[in-house]
Parts: sequence; C-alpha cells; structure tokens
Amino acid sequence: MLMKKTRALLFDSVLEKELWGEALRTATYLLNRGLSAAVDTTPAELWYGKRQDLSNLKLFGSLAYARKLKKLGKLDKRCDKLIMSSVVKLKKSLYGLKQAPHAWNKRFVDFLKAHGLHQLITDKSVFVNDEGNLIPAIWVDDGLVISNENDKIDEFMMKLQTEFEVKITDNPEIFVGFEIENARGFINIHQESYVDQLLKTYNMECTEPATIPAISGTDNSEDCNGMEGVNFPYRETVGSLLYLSNRSRPDITYAVNMASRKVKNPTVHDVKKFKRIFRYLHGMRNLGLKCSTDLNTLLIDTYSDADYVGDETSCRST
Repeated sequence: MLMKKTRALLFDSVLEKELWGEALRTATYLLNRGLSAAVDTTPAELWYGKRQDLSNLKLFGSLAYARKLKKLGKLDKRCDKLIMSSVVKLKKSLYGLKQAPHAWNKRFVDFLKAHGLHQLITDKSVFVNDEGNLIPAIWVDDGLVISNENDKIDEFMMKLQTEFEVKITDNPEIFVGFEIENARGFINIHQESYVDQLLKTYNMECTEPATIPAISGTDNSEDCNGMEGVNFPYRETVGSLLYLSNRSRPDITYAVNMASRKVKNPTVHDVKKFKRIFRYLHGMRNLGLKCSTDLNTLLIDTYSDADYVGDETSCRST
C-alpha cells in the first residue's frame, strides 16, 4: 500500500525518481491521517490523542515560490520557483514582512467596525458592540470572544467565517501565554507555565518557597561595590519579572519595581532581592487574577499601605 501510493504521487506529479524519499514521506503522512479498516479512527488520531488538522495540506508536486531573504538589487528576482515536495521549515515567516501586520490589522478592524463593533480607546486590540455584551479581543491572528449570551457568540463567529478561515476552540485553556481555568462561579487567569519556565531558566526551581516577595527593613547600603563579584543576568531578570507583574501578578509589582532600580550598577544585595521574588513565585506559582462570573459581584477590592520614611536610602515614605 505504501509503495503504491508513493508511485502514484511520483507519476501524478511528473517528478524524477530521485525524489522518491519525499514521496515516501508524504505517502506515510497521508496514510496515517486517512481512515483505516483496522480501527474506527485514523492512526494519527490514536497516536496523538486528538483530531489532526488537515487545513495545511498542499498538492504534492505543485509549484511553490520561496522568497529570497538576502539583500537584493532593484531589478533582481524576489522569489525562486520550486516544487512542493515535502513540509519545509521557513527561515523567516511572512509575519516578518513590513506591510503584512499593517495590512492584516486594517482588514480585520474594518470588518469588525462594519459589523457594529467599536475599538476601545484604552486598548486598540479590544472591541465591544453597542449593547456591551459582546467583547472580542484580538492578538495578531489569535482571538478571544467574551459574551454572556451564547447566541451572540455563535452569530458573530458565523459572520467571521464568511470572511476569514477560522479555527474555533470552545472554552480555551490557553490564550497568548495566559492559562484560563473555568471554575464554578469564577474564572482564574494565571501564568503558571511561564513561572515554571522562569524558575528553570534561573536555576531557582529547587529553592525553599517564601511567603512574601520582599523583606521589609533591609539595609540598602551593604555590598556597594557594584558589579564586582556579581555573575547574574540582572537586566534579563528585570524584563522577565516586569512582564509577569504587569500581566497577571500584581502581587509582585512593588518588589520588582524596587529591585529594578539598580539595573545599571546592581550589587550582590540587589541580586538577593530578585532571588527572594523567585522563592515567593516558587511557593505561589499558580496565583493569578480571579474573576467572578456573577454580574452582581463585579467589584474590585484594593489594598494600600504606607509608612513614614520607610525607604532608608531616600528617606521617603513608601
């Protein structure tokens, strides 16, 4: 069966026999994703545990044009004519083209506005309808649609499918790095996987957990010899933790901002502050934003604290 399909691919595409390896690979790929008499489903679905997406299939032996990425003259060819014989890995995605993001964003925004959705001033990636009960959020080519009426979502997705090729996932668990957990009466949004990645990157996954992200009353005057003896990726750590604190972990915002003041000339004591934050994240890795699904409890509880001359370096209140 495998050799028959391989010969059929070569003969139909009128390609040379030297490409038998690519034809054999394609034949194996197709057989594993086709129905089998031995089982009720496809072999690939049994192996991966989920239904396979076949929307990216292309005709074997069809023409393909590869864009040249090197520096070219004004009259040089921009593409090379090739034969589509197997799955290839692009060195640079089409997203890297200068006009691609702008053209895609304009087309999608025009579509949403034509169907009665308004772009928020505070966040250009979020839209809302006149009634306020349909909120699509778009990030490049990924989107999340929120509504308290399922009919509104179904109607919007039907309109969307008439214009774009859309893959729909009900109750998504991950969206642009955020992990979404649906519990009874609540939606919990966190970044536990990102925290695990940070702990592994900075070798802090085996440390003893801490209950608070910062230590109060520490002396900032110790270890004032700058970078001498400090071997720690300080700037990278600042960027990683600022991203986390600004997205889903406001509980570490104060500690991160305090530790980020010494980016130019950090000391050993400053590194200890970051390690304290990592120890706190180790014990509270699944903490996040907990939102109620009850419209009558849409309240935000905020807490603040201040002391007199709490900063021993600047003698200011914190």
